[in-house]
Amino acid sequence: MIRKLSANMFWTCIDDMDNDSMHGTLYSTADEEDIVFHDFNQMVLKADAFRDKIAFPQAFQNKRSFVEEEHQIYNAQIHTNEKRKHDEIIQHHGKLFTGIIMVDTRQYSNWQGCVMNEQFEMLYEFHDVIELMKQLLNIMQKKES
Repeated sequence: MIRKLSANMFWTCIDDMDNDSMHGTLYSTADEEDIVFHDFNQMVLKADAFRDKIAFPQAFQNKRSFVEEEHQIYNAQIHTNEKRKHDEIIQHHGKLFTGIIMVDTRQYSNWQGCVMNEQFEMLYEFHDVIELMKQLLNIMQKKES
């Protein structure tokens, strides 16, 4: 079964891991810019900001802030149009891991979704980002052994 990346999927390439810190890049068809990260927390923060920008999947709660911000109502249809081709993205490969992180929902200020391999076969489901981190670490530790 051949699938294509959608706006709620990140093509994930992890190149290096030291002391449980991951270094890599996230790619999305919904944006032309890559998300480069140097640790897991940075990956989550940057990816969440990206999800807020395209409003897909929409967060179930608004973020609070002490700074008054201009609130924008996003139309997910507009922001999830394909900005980069699937075939261009899948050319990238990580040294330790290449796969897909699919975020289905963002409930309880967290992510829910699954991790898939390059062939779009599901490896793990996750219900929060801590579970996602443990699963990614587990995948890479299995590859090292």
